[in-house]
Amino acid sequence: MTRTLLTGLAAVALATPAAAHTGAHGKSVMTEITHWLSSPIHSGGTILALVALVTVAYIIKRRKA
Repeated sequence: MTRTLLTGLAAVALATPAAAHTGAHGKSVMTEITHWLSSPIHSGGTILALVALVTVAYIIKRRKA
């Protein structure tokens, strides 16, 4: 179930058009977040970073148990 949900979310994120920059960095936090999550290039890196963080947290938790 979780794998299917994550695969579906990744497919939706990659299928949507990227929100373009407004020209000024830092104009709005939500604009920047939307851009990073909707851009296939940025979201790929973001997803990989999240997977790495979750994996490290899982390994640390499992070692403590």
